[in-house]
Amino acid sequence: GDPARAHLDTVIASIDAALGAANQAREAALPACRRAIRAAGSSIRAVHGLDAARAAGLASECEAAIREAQDLLAPFPALAQAGYLHDAEKEFVEAVAVAALVSGEQVPGPDELRVSPTAWMRGLSEAASELRRRDERPIAHDERDTFRPAGRHVGQRQRVHEAPRRGLTAMADEIRLHVAGQRLLP
Repeated sequence: GDPARAHLDTVIASIDAALGAANQAREAALPACRRAIRAAGSSIRAVHGLDAARAAGLASECEAAIREAQDLLAPFPALAQAGYLHDAEKEFVEAVAVAALVSGEQVPGPDELRVSPTAWMRGLSEAASELRRRDERPIAHDERDTFRPAGRHVGQRQRVHEAPRRGLTAMADEIRLHVAGQRLLP
């Protein structure tokens, strides 16, 4: 046969195989990112419900899905930067940060969470906004009893409601202003 044609066929087959592998990675990473986002949202709701064990379990599920997506996309940097992994990482950071901020613990940094600095900053900003919305919500006196869990979490719920709201709101504003100053917010 024609050597020029054989060369083209080889190049095309190689590109086709690479594109096929990238497509398979994308198709597997998308559901992992969706699982991560779902678990992150559920984790945040569990934090608000003062179910620390459930929140931690869901944050672990979220992290496992993030790691799966990161591993799948590692050979394909262009796909890793396509946006859906970044969004999932941001939601993971938000879930971890909300839990840490509500419990008064240190928020792990981007290296500890193994996410991009931009996803970390955006997730932290979202956590600040989440806390601001939560802390500005009016709480009726009888609602405290509705939300107070039984057993060892009773004091935890009371501490959250009795914490100075202005402190968390001010911190949320400070975080949002800092992140906005970094030009990371839309």
